[in-house]
Amino acid sequence: MSSVIPLKVSYKREKFKCLLKTQDHADCTFICGDEKISAHRLILACSSPVFELMFFGQMAATEVELPDINPDDFRKMLEYIYTDYVDIGSVQTAWSLIYIGQKYFLGDLLELCVDFVKTNLTLVTYFYVRIFIRFGIITRIRLIDLEKNALS
Repeated sequence: MSSVIPLKVSYKREKFKCLLKTQDHADCTFICGDEKISAHRLILACSSPVFELMFFGQMAATEVELPDINPDDFRKMLEYIYTDYVDIGSVQTAWSLIYIGQKYFLGDLLELCVDFVKTNLTLVTYFYVRIFIRFGIITRIRLIDLEKNALS
């Protein structure tokens, strides 16, 4: 019989949320525009093969420039990685997080955002779908339902 008592998931999430907020023991920095955002390489690497290679591959880095990502959206991605929760808030934010989810192979975040867009679909959103598909930002397979929903 094991004497180890597992921690509640909510307790772990709160601890990770605290780590993200306080940046205690942070060991990497992302530069988004004029802002520097600190994080923990191991937590990120456990969530994404892209981060794993970025931080523990042959060309490991501890400071990463992200000229293509808005700092607020990057923070939302971090919130999701650390806590399994994110308040998407708007379709525009969902699109940004879809881009980030694709870039860093964050499948769960990607699916969450696609579902958000599906439930908030409008004609304007449909045009975003077409643009994202056309420029290869999102795969056609991933968003085929969005297109069907927009046309109905």
